[in-house]
Amino acid sequence: MRSIRSFFQSLRSPEKLQVTVFVALLAVVSFFSLCSLLMAYKTDTVINNQATGDDRLESDLNANILGTEVLMNLNGTMHRLLGHDQMNGVTRLQNGYLTELQGSVWPETLQDNAEKIAEVQQKLAERGIPFLYAVTPYKIQAEDPELPPYTEDHTNEALDLYVQDLQNLGVPVLDLRQAFAAQEADPYTLFYRTDHHWNVHGGFFAYTQLAQRMQQMLGVQVDPALLTEDSFHEEVYPAWHLGTHGQRTGTVFAGGADDFAILVPDFETRILDEGSGKAGTFEEILLDTSVLQSRDLASRYTYDTVFRFADFQSQNTGCGKKVLFLSDSMGRAVLPFLTLAFTEVRTIEAYSPQNVTMEYIEAYQPDIVVFMHYATVTFNAGCFAFSL
Repeated sequence: MRSIRSFFQSLRSPEKLQVTVFVALLAVVSFFSLCSLLMAYKTDTVINNQATGDDRLESDLNANILGTEVLMNLNGTMHRLLGHDQMNGVTRLQNGYLTELQGSVWPETLQDNAEKIAEVQQKLAERGIPFLYAVTPYKIQAEDPELPPYTEDHTNEALDLYVQDLQNLGVPVLDLRQAFAAQEADPYTLFYRTDHHWNVHGGFFAYTQLAQRMQQMLGVQVDPALLTEDSFHEEVYPAWHLGTHGQRTGTVFAGGADDFAILVPDFETRILDEGSGKAGTFEEILLDTSVLQSRDLASRYTYDTVFRFADFQSQNTGCGKKVLFLSDSMGRAVLPFLTLAFTEVRTIEAYSPQNVTMEYIEAYQPDIVVFMHYATVTFNAGCFAFSL
């Protein structure tokens, strides 16, 4: 009893009281944050963090800290008031778009990855299967980088070297950066402001460029109506999507959430999901609109959820060709339209190249193989470990 009485008497000191209150608040926040994390693990809830590898547990806990959103936005407010262009590894370009800056890349890494792609192309060529490698644009445009003062980015410089390596090895390359720079709209408007992905209009434009090149390689004609947005109507969900970069900075630093839009055909469609055997319309099969029923800015998975990535057939459109599409999340906004144009598209995740085996190729017998992924993936050594 005496020790307890002494403790409360000591709290009469303002300094000790402040420390005690702080420690108590920290304990409460830590307790409820840990409970939130354990509940997320127990219910298999997708945790919205930006880390992989050894930092995963720490990042999962950080993502479940009580009041994370409020604290992040307070931090973002201070950064904006102080005129800072960078926060938590994210750079705010002069036009308000968020991105990450890329340092120099070893030319040897680019050359090695290009040689791996050339080996795949050669093995497919031996079996009479055309191969197309599509280079996606980075959000930072080479001709209009919009970089804040005293910053630099080497993404396009490295991609130039990589494209040259591929071409020197005889790999058919479609450099989408050139098409994005040449089209009428501001290239930045084809990307989400808070995310690293292109939006549905960017995905559709990339699809048209792919389709035009694939037509030439296969000697077929895609219905011109499938190559224009005029055959679709847009459904917009205002301020709906806070992407990967916005999740790391909060809405204040990001300048608010992005509008999220989908394009829906104005013509009759019938799509088959080869995995489930379910058939339905374009929006029933190729899209998952469940996350568009209520807005959740705490989730960065709107894009990844809405645009499904699986094996599909269009049963009433297309030129009757079979496509094997190796891609990552950049392909999600392209796949629905590619399916309409070429009838059957099967997919393999770009991060699982070991699944591309000759047994699979021989069983499926694709008319063409298309490889497209996020721009900076190829800057990583040993990223293309194919099993062909």
